[in-house]
Amino acid sequence: MTLTTTIETNGKATQIDLDTLNRYGQYYIDETRNLIIRAVVYTHGTKDSRWVGKTEVGTDYTISRVPVDRDKIKQYIDEELNLTLTDEEAERIATYYQGEGLKVIKHWMTDLPGDDILGRADKRILSTDVQEPVIYWDSKFEDIVTRATATTERSEHEIKFALLNAARSASPGDYEYSAKVELTGTPA
Repeated sequence: MTLTTTIETNGKATQIDLDTLNRYGQYYIDETRNLIIRAVVYTHGTKDSRWVGKTEVGTDYTISRVPVDRDKIKQYIDEELNLTLTDEEAERIATYYQGEGLKVIKHWMTDLPGDDILGRADKRILSTDVQEPVIYWDSKFEDIVTRATATTERSEHEIKFALLNAARSASPGDYEYSAKVELTGTPA
């Protein structure tokens, strides 16, 4: 049984056999029509039991910042370090985390050929660990680290990891840094 889905381009419905396309995880590349199709495929465990749930279609993709819940950052730091962050501090942490995630993933993309990066996306999210995940966090958040070292017995390194983990847990993704894949372009 083939895996087909119907997409709409230019107001016209077209049925596409996804099994004939190059697959990268949830993404299928239709080079003939210049399309990228993100298809959520369900199965009961056999090739014949597959069906397509939801699809998205675009002609290209970009990597963008992941959403980060600022209130969850504040809650995490309060529980972990017994430290109350201001809204501005939570915003700084979230913004820095989003920017670093974008840099890390874009750098990671240079190591992967072609569209292989799409195969690494899980529910539109790309995530990875890095060798030194908190290398610049002390200079960016010196004021918070100083306040936390005064109120806890944790080392500066542990406090920086708590800040990173607060941002990581307040955003989607399974690893230290994340970014989001977004399909762009209207199919012709």
